Amino acid sequence: MTTQHSKNKRFDCVEMMYQGAAQVREELAGMSLDKQAAYWRECTQALLERQARLREQGIQTREQE
Repeated sequence: MTTQHSKNKRFDCVEMMYQGAAQVREELAGMSLDKQAAYWRECTQALLERQARLREQGIQTREQE
């Protein structure tokens, strides 16, 4: 279902979502459930730290908007 409009897009969020999911699948491939849980804990912690740094710099996150 490609239209002329979609061909002119500079950014495709759905495509970005699929690429991100593929990257996560590759990173998790072959990991045990314990290692997968640790991966998600580490990612969540990194996100929380990044959000805190951005807040300190005065940059709004979506939660603050």
